[in-house]
Amino acid sequence: VIVPVEMAGSSRKECCAEDEDGFQLVRRRGGRVPHPPPWKPQEYSGPETSVLRARLNSARKVMEGSDFYLELVDVLRKALGSQGVFREVVCYGIGHIGSSHQAQHQFALLLAVREHCKPLCTWVFDPALCEEELVVIQELGCSIIAKNEVQ
Repeated sequence: VIVPVEMAGSSRKECCAEDEDGFQLVRRRGGRVPHPPPWKPQEYSGPETSVLRARLNSARKVMEGSDFYLELVDVLRKALGSQGVFREVVCYGIGHIGSSHQAQHQFALLLAVREHCKPLCTWVFDPALCEEELVVIQELGCSIIAKNEVQ
């Protein structure tokens, strides 16, 4: 805490160092006792699988109608050339598709790209995914990577 010299009481002079611009740095006497948070973190549980599928379907429709997606499809078409398909697509760290709109749109993009590029396999890994999210991801035809391959 920095206070102007005029505001700092004379009894605090022993714990304060005056700066050249007339302010004093006031140091605390003694340590502060940390208080536990009023809540306890709980494990994330996503929405019901039917609700999650409906959200992803809606996000996919929005994605497929966007200029971004149309440009991406064009870039992918050029990258694939005569080859026509990717062998596999791997997605790391997608996030909670049950609660995050960004994660839902990213996963919707993955599904749309998969539909367009027709890879032999589509893999997803995120250690944060809950059971409901894993079920929906598998129901939508993606495979789950069970453990972090990078470690």
